[in-house]
Amino acid sequence: MFYILITTDKETISGAKISAFEIVKQRLKIGKWPLYKGTNFIDKIQESNECLVYIAGYKKFSQHIISKIKIQKVEILNKEHDYEEKLFDIISTPALKVLEFKPQEINDNKFINIRDEFSSIDFIPNNMKRWGIFFMGGVKRINSKDYYHLSKKLI
Repeated sequence: MFYILITTDKETISGAKISAFEIVKQRLKIGKWPLYKGTNFIDKIQESNECLVYIAGYKKFSQHIISKIKIQKVEILNKEHDYEEKLFDIISTPALKVLEFKPQEINDNKFINIRDEFSSIDFIPNNMKRWGIFFMGGVKRINSKDYYHLSKKLI
């Protein structure tokens, strides 16, 4: 299966905004991606699935696919865990699972602006005014054609 992992800007406990890019950079560096209560496909995503990483929100590199990962392990947390609250000082729902993958650095030159790909991918809805709705829910499943089309641009 192929998925898109989605992160948006978050609010810190003090009320400031932290960009999704900063959150994703840290996740990629440590090779761990939390899945929270209510995340789409939380019970479907598994080892060996391949994922693209998408930055939602309004801050730096929003609306870009910035990386791809292959899941090596899905850790089920034995209790609800404030996985990133302490790391980023953010308000968050509890994490229930953590996807583990090979840690990586990202290459700013290889990011894909999703708007540039609308005519080449199937998963964006026909109503172009509402295309961002697809990227709600934390995880989205995509077909292999779209995955390979986008992932080859990250190399």
